[in-house]
Amino acid sequence: MSSMKIAVVALLAPLVVVLGKPPTAWIVTSSGRAQLGYSSYCWATKRQTLCADYIAPRCGKGPGAAPVVRVRRGERVRFELGFAPRSVSLSVGRGATQKLEAARHLTWRATRSGPLALFATAKNGDASYVACIVFRR
Repeated sequence: MSSMKIAVVALLAPLVVVLGKPPTAWIVTSSGRAQLGYSSYCWATKRQTLCADYIAPRCGKGPGAAPVVRVRRGERVRFELGFAPRSVSLSVGRGATQKLEAARHLTWRATRSGPLALFATAKNGDASYVACIVFRR
């Protein structure tokens, strides 16, 4: 393979991975809007299906830590998905997984803090998103 072809493949390879990711998801709180981190997913586009496994979400610092979202205890927050889900479930901290309404915009009352995992299924596959819920004073 010529050096020109290698350079083109090296430049385009990251784009292939980006095209296979599920759409971004957001959490909206009284203090603003924050992007949720990606977790495990298996997502199909017209050209490919890409599956990725991540470790369980964790709070803290360093590589692999979920994005921190500060909320008031009891605050109603909104999740915004970039696709129409068929089903949605949520787990926070050591609490039980709960089913949420299958909608692009859905709400949850922040009664727990800790690692958050939002799991959704859709026509294109499934996706998990993560954050670290921290109660603010």
